[in-house]
Amino acid sequence: MNWKTHIAFGLFAALVSFRLFKMNWLMTGIFFVVVTIATLMPDIDKPESKFGRRTGILSKIVSLLFGHRGIMHSVWLLVAIPAVLWLFINRIIAWAFFIGYGAHLLSDSLTLMGVNWFHPFRFLRTHGMIETGTIGETIVFLIMVIANVVFGLHLFGLF
Repeated sequence: MNWKTHIAFGLFAALVSFRLFKMNWLMTGIFFVVVTIATLMPDIDKPESKFGRRTGILSKIVSLLFGHRGIMHSVWLLVAIPAVLWLFINRIIAWAFFIGYGAHLLSDSLTLMGVNWFHPFRFLRTHGMIETGTIGETIVFLIMVIANVVFGLHLFGLF
């Protein structure tokens, strides 16, 4: 999936889950920012991705060490990074990171390349039928945008 589709998935996951937490407006804003960053972060292993371009040499190093859709696209970091955030930063930020990162992995699971959830072990590799950058992805993106608008309006009592 491209970065816009990942953000659409991440935003939907954030909208569905953010009411589970008691947050003031500032923390709500931080929650959505963290979800957005975490939604893009797994693609640090692809230097030409939106996140990869923003992180420069770090992305190139990660790509050389781990390849695309390796450890960065696995359950290990989906659990490890939020655990560290929970212990040392804040539980809401940890959940926001988990939600965003998980949304990325779930949306990539819909693509032909899929996700190897337990990398390097291959016993749980999921993949779908959507080819990144095609009309199929555009349709998924538009569905997610509509879902975000409808769900967002409903959440705030406007629909």
